[in-house]
Amino acid sequence: MARRWLKTHLREGLRLRDSLAISPRDQSYEDHEKGMEGYDVARASSPETILRSYFYGAQYGRLERCYGFICECAFPAGQPILSLACGNCAIETKLLMDGRDLVLSDLSRGGFVDAVLRLFPSARFGSLDILAGGRLPGKRPQIVLAMNLIYLFDAAQLSRMFGNIRGLLPEGGHLVLDSAGSPPHWLPVFIKNHWTFWEGYPRAVLKSLKTRRRYWPQRQDFGWMHESEEIVSSAEAQGFRLVKRRDYCHGIDFARIYPIYKLLSVFPALMPAFALCGRILGIPHTRMFLFEAVGDINPDPASTGRRSRRRDTSP
Repeated sequence: MARRWLKTHLREGLRLRDSLAISPRDQSYEDHEKGMEGYDVARASSPETILRSYFYGAQYGRLERCYGFICECAFPAGQPILSLACGNCAIETKLLMDGRDLVLSDLSRGGFVDAVLRLFPSARFGSLDILAGGRLPGKRPQIVLAMNLIYLFDAAQLSRMFGNIRGLLPEGGHLVLDSAGSPPHWLPVFIKNHWTFWEGYPRAVLKSLKTRRRYWPQRQDFGWMHESEEIVSSAEAQGFRLVKRRDYCHGIDFARIYPIYKLLSVFPALMPAFALCGRILGIPHTRMFLFEAVGDINPDPASTGRRSRRRDTSP
């Protein structure tokens, strides 16, 4: 069952009595870009600069493991790839450097994407809201990447997303997906939704004294945490078959606790100890899934909208 994910920010100028209110979720690309503290176009001067800023070592190696999983899938060169919600294009930049045929997409086109397209003239961009459906012009993708995306969706939206992605892919096409966060285990729920907020008050006081500006913590409706079984069953109901799954980054949720974060910034070699604890508790932050599109989609718009699936029983 999905659980709500709240993210704590230190807000400048916020009144103390307003700090207990939960701010709404981002509704646009611009809102999300601001909430993620922006995508610095100056860091897109070269592919290497993008990778140093947003890929190598980012989030304790999470993106490198995601990219490693994509490589492990061993997709043939030349297959068209569509990347949903490309954001700062960190993994996409690595794939473009590998010579992949890649189409970037997001709700709208920002300056960072423009910079990436200048670096890679072979890449293309199309505005796409995967919940609204529709297709982009050009070649039909054989592979869809949905990285750092599904935390934005509740259970009904997750099902709709899988259905619309299935409509983009031919039978035998593939979807690579990450969980975009931990499962709704009690510990990451407590750390994300409660601990980081209450420890935000002493942090806000110290920051206010240092900057001589007023700060207080506030939680934002950030998204959803999904069980792995929920992700798989939702995909299967929309015409996908699970091919492969890997779990990574079991220690990241501990690093959300500020004293542990500061400790790891000085002694990064301690992360394997926290990862071991997370592995024992079963809280991988990053769960990677490879799905294959199976069965035919009923193209009749007057139909009930259900998908008829015919599993391939050939060897």
